Amino acid sequence: QGQGYATEAVQAVTAWAFRDPRVTAVEAETTAENIASQRVLEKCGFQPTGTSGHEGPRYTLVSSQVRARTGRFGSKFKVQS
Repeated sequence: QGQGYATEAVQAVTAWAFRDPRVTAVEAETTAENIASQRVLEKCGFQPTGTSGHEGPRYTLVSSQVRARTGRFGSKFKVQS
């Protein structure tokens, strides 16, 4: 815990998804009790949607928000190949 592996994984998956121009948003869902996962999503730029699914609160990251914030996907969203 606290070593940044979850954050790094979310950033890598998000960068991979946004490489496909057809992907305009990534949605995530976590249990209401899992505050650590919610923090990871928020740290990666996800915004709460105000809705809940089966697991709990939903979060969305829109590709245009990432591009506006970083000028593309920035170093924060790089994936090594």
